[in-house]
Amino acid sequence: MNNQILFINSSQHLNGNTVQMGMRLLKKYDYKTLSLINYKVGFLGQSDNNDELDKIFTEIKNSKVLIIGTPVYWHYMSGALKTFIDRSSESSLENPFKGKHLYFFLQGSAPTELSKELILYTMERFATQTEMIWEGAATNERELHLLKVKFEKNNRI
Repeated sequence: MNNQILFINSSQHLNGNTVQMGMRLLKKYDYKTLSLINYKVGFLGQSDNNDELDKIFTEIKNSKVLIIGTPVYWHYMSGALKTFIDRSSESSLENPFKGKHLYFFLQGSAPTELSKELILYTMERFATQTEMIWEGAATNERELHLLKVKFEKNNRI
């Protein structure tokens, strides 16, 4: 496999808080960062010959572990991540998600408990529907530390 660990940054910022959290989580590891903002991905139902979703699916297929991070905008995950999830069943490849280990975190300036609950529900369902192995999630720094401990236990170097 080319990149065992793929960090999917769903923020509009290439070096913002979401990326910084990902870097803290993956500090000891070699990993590849894929920023959704760098890819042209149309909304569900749009037709565009320049759509790059299959490029993202190829990166996922070549990975063993996925770390997805999102900022919380308007009480929910980023639009880029929501669009990606909406389109996740459109891969021209055989299910690129199947068997991948999924770790997830969100960050924002005081997301509500309801926001966190809805986002985590969506991510757990996404993992189930795409046949990934849900490893856990973090919604704050304390939980990120616990997720890091679990990640390091599961991915010894």
